[in-house]
Amino acid sequence: MYCMSVSHKKAPVNIREKLAFSTKEKAELINRLMNKDSITGVVVLCTCNRSEIYVSGSKYAIGELQREAADLKGVRLGELIKYLNVYNEESAIRHLFKVACGFDSMVLGEDEILGQVREAYQYSRESGAADYELNVMFQKAMAAAKRIKTDTRLSKTPPPFHCNSCGK
Repeated sequence: MYCMSVSHKKAPVNIREKLAFSTKEKAELINRLMNKDSITGVVVLCTCNRSEIYVSGSKYAIGELQREAADLKGVRLGELIKYLNVYNEESAIRHLFKVACGFDSMVLGEDEILGQVREAYQYSRESGAADYELNVMFQKAMAAAKRIKTDTRLSKTPPPFHCNSCGK
């Protein structure tokens, strides 16, 4: 499994906006990627603070992902590289769990990200783009996040801010 991420941790708003995918663009990206021999599964997660694309497949999958995402958005890959975080294998799995649990959010433990992860995964499942590996990893990450939110006080903090980007 691999992940290409553009988030609040490394990229300014104008760069994050360039890689924000509308529903139509998500469908197009999933289509393009699922037609690549090196890619067997895709999940596209977009929030007001991040755009992340998780793919499973061969070692060539991450290169295909980077090229297709840049091409679809009409951005030179060279312009984006310095803002991308790329995770592979265990680091991609670890990153997914941190994201789903709210540990990688601007506000530690915020609840909304779990729903956004669930929606992105569900969209890929319904599109036929979530293969066995992504199914297992996303289900386990969501189960871990739910348990953390249920069994700890992490999510008991009051809502800290209003996001001007997404209105929530």
